[in-house]
Amino acid sequence: MRVRIEGRELRGSPGAGREQGARPQARRECEVKLRAILAGEATTLNLDGCLSEQVPPALEQLGRLVCVRVLDLRECGLRSVPEYLGEMASLEVLGFSGNQLREVPASLGKLSKLRRLALGGNKLERLPDSFVELRALEELYLYRNQLTALPPWVVELPALANLDAGGNPLQMPPSS
Repeated sequence: MRVRIEGRELRGSPGAGREQGARPQARRECEVKLRAILAGEATTLNLDGCLSEQVPPALEQLGRLVCVRVLDLRECGLRSVPEYLGEMASLEVLGFSGNQLREVPASLGKLSKLRRLALGGNKLERLPDSFVELRALEELYLYRNQLTALPPWVVELPALANLDAGGNPLQMPPSS
């Protein structure tokens, strides 16, 4: 787990401090990180590879963290995304690449400050229409999913500069 606190980055390994007899320093690092997160001092929360299949209920507090601008949940084996993540109004970067997602909640369309959304390497067949509201979105990563068509709202995103939809079974519209 990585947490950036006021420009500093602390590193620790997934599960550090949980096993019996863990190094005291690893335990202290985890405690510092948790205090920083709960105090609202963390701007980046990187949990890539640290979770298993679903976001634990204890992380429901994430919706209350107004300082978090970057949330990275890559390669966690997630099968679903909680609705409450749409309440994290300060999010600018959100990463769900390399999971097992078949859908994402429409509530993510409320993230008006979101600049980068990484959904590549999942099993998505469609995206919510609410994403048309992501007016600040500059980068959208949809590679290696199951999308057969790009949603029409993609062309309506004024800030979108980078779209990666490679590796999807996209079908060309019929010729008229």
